[in-house]
Amino acid sequence: MAKLTPMMKQYFEIKEEYQDAILFFRLGDFYEMFFDDALQASKALEITLTARNCGQDEKAPMCGIPYHSANNYIVKLIEKGYKVAICEQTEDPSVAKGIVKREVVRVITPGTIINEKALDSKTNNFLLAIVESLEHIGLTYTDITTGEMYGTEIEISNIQDFYDEVAKIDAKEIIINADTSFDLTVLENKLKSKIYVYKDWLKQLEYSKTLIKRQFQIASVGSFGLTDVGTDVLSVGMLLDFLQETQKNLLEHVSSVKKYTLNQYMLLDYSTRRNLELSETIISGKKKGSLFGVLDLTKTAMGGRLLKKWIQEPLIQLNAIEDRLDLVEVFSKDLMLQDDINNYMKNIFDIERLIAKISYGNCNGRDLIALKNSIEYLPDIKKYLLEYPDEKIKQLAIQLDGLEDVYDLIEKSIVEDPPIVIKDGNLIKASYDDTLASFKDIMDHGKEWLTNIEVRERERTGIKKLKIGYNKVFGYYLEATKSQIQYSPLE
Repeated sequence: MAKLTPMMKQYFEIKEEYQDAILFFRLGDFYEMFFDDALQASKALEITLTARNCGQDEKAPMCGIPYHSANNYIVKLIEKGYKVAICEQTEDPSVAKGIVKREVVRVITPGTIINEKALDSKTNNFLLAIVESLEHIGLTYTDITTGEMYGTEIEISNIQDFYDEVAKIDAKEIIINADTSFDLTVLENKLKSKIYVYKDWLKQLEYSKTLIKRQFQIASVGSFGLTDVGTDVLSVGMLLDFLQETQKNLLEHVSSVKKYTLNQYMLLDYSTRRNLELSETIISGKKKGSLFGVLDLTKTAMGGRLLKKWIQEPLIQLNAIEDRLDLVEVFSKDLMLQDDINNYMKNIFDIERLIAKISYGNCNGRDLIALKNSIEYLPDIKKYLLEYPDEKIKQLAIQLDGLEDVYDLIEKSIVEDPPIVIKDGNLIKASYDDTLASFKDIMDHGKEWLTNIEVRERERTGIKKLKIGYNKVFGYYLEATKSQIQYSPLE
């Protein structure tokens, strides 16, 4: 370490905290990887491996990718089972004294990827947290691209129910408390999923409660039906802690956790789900030909995900079944109602995942316009359903928020055809703010503005050859010869 260059020392200090991830180390317009990370990434991504002087006798293996195309490379690494830690420059290099400050701003894992290119629009990307105690197992899972979070608790004596429930969740990533008694190799084989040991969490009850209250802005964990001393609280807390450490973001769109019990739905074991081909076929592993593939005529990605959830979680309570069937019957018998709602739905984008991008702060102007165009139809849908002569349909309408305030804000502030990249500017309407309007006017008519000043000052001073000059030291200035100044009001 003593021989390392200052920059490589900084690299190793950051890498030390993220040993299980490939570190994307920002250097100018590139993300660079070094040493073992470079060897693994160059092979996985099929990019050239080079070397860089690091202060030691031998050069450091290195490979790099342009930052503006990083998403495609990240997706490839995640698909091959890697985690990626994004290390950004957090200081302007032009004003930095010494080495530019850098820090990891996000860790991307299979369960926390939000790039739509890596996701099936009609399939949830669940991250599951498991906390095991002597008597219970707490399960909490979330899809951070939609903001959904669900939690339950299972008695350790009902271990088969645990396996069946995890099979149903079909999480892309599973974390488990370090003090578990499970043989992880056996558990991975049973669950058909990769499991990562997280932390010793059984002693973190009070911290879990603190995390839950802060995330969901509640006074008591009982607000969501969580027990005060149970593994359900611990699993929610561990999941929130994991998200906090990897995402470096409060994720405000994850605003609640829905506590459920296993007796709300029919429990189906892994073999039954597979043989019934509920969401994918046995031979191809694809949606086409499965029950979901046959039934899925939904117009939105959100509707597709909900339909898949309904198929995977058959209701067993009579009242809930009858309520759902009553609504389905109304729609199935009224073709005009079907057509009218379908016409509205086909114009609606994936609102849930758009909101997640906004919450992450990585949306662009076109995402905001997509959101605006989607929620534009909500008031019309609500009005239509409120006027429909069926009480249960009206109850659906009452629960629907028209989001008129959000629509109005975007309509007033964002241009209709914004650029893809926010840094390109021309995103906010000039009419939205008077100060912004004045700045835009100067940008659009700057030369004309300077010419008018030049003409005005010539008339005021009587100096016919007065002109406006510019340099990097003084900026814009009025220029006149000494002989002209001598007999002018500028003297």
